[in-house]
Amino acid sequence: MSSTLGNAMTTPAAIFEAGDLLLSSGQTYRRAKLSYRTYGTLSAARDNVVLYPTSYSAQHLDTQWLISPGGILDSDRWFVIIPDMFGNGLSSSPSNTPEPFNASRYPHFSILDNVRVQRRLLHEVFGKFKHVVTVEDGCLQGGMGSAVLEFMVDNGYTSQVKRLGIPDRLVEHGTQDELYAECHYDAAAMVATCEEMLREAIVEKRTA
Repeated sequence: MSSTLGNAMTTPAAIFEAGDLLLSSGQTYRRAKLSYRTYGTLSAARDNVVLYPTSYSAQHLDTQWLISPGGILDSDRWFVIIPDMFGNGLSSSPSNTPEPFNASRYPHFSILDNVRVQRRLLHEVFGKFKHVVTVEDGCLQGGMGSAVLEFMVDNGYTSQVKRLGIPDRLVEHGTQDELYAECHYDAAAMVATCEEMLREAIVEKRTA
């Protein structure tokens, strides 16, 4: 059943059963679960997807304020997926892992472990995508978008990725809106980036 968020069509949070995971640390985590929520409608061509990762310990409820019809992430145009990181209380976490690996014995999940499972979510639940936009909840460098690129390079994937976030550099003083505009992190810049990628996808499809 769908619901509304500022009139944006959403689905209730769902669980992706990831099975047994071999982590970067060498440990195996049994019966891993990845929580996620979607907003908007997936197009027939599957070319309107925006992957919106959470920051460490944040949940989709903390970041979904960017999503609304006509908003920064326009749910009338884009199909936005927010996967919850491991350890945030919704996906597999110290608080919901059965003994003996709960609490302080909870295994260490790296950013790369998160990216691997989130990629599986995209492929197994929503199909394969040639174009991905990642929106950081903060700094661009070292964020989830960087981890997505690292994973793609390591595994030979060639999907086009555009990362949106705040650059790791000095910026002029100003209001939050002014700084977001300078960093191309405001609503207009995000829309322009997604529209540019969509135009490129259409041209690529026509010339294929």
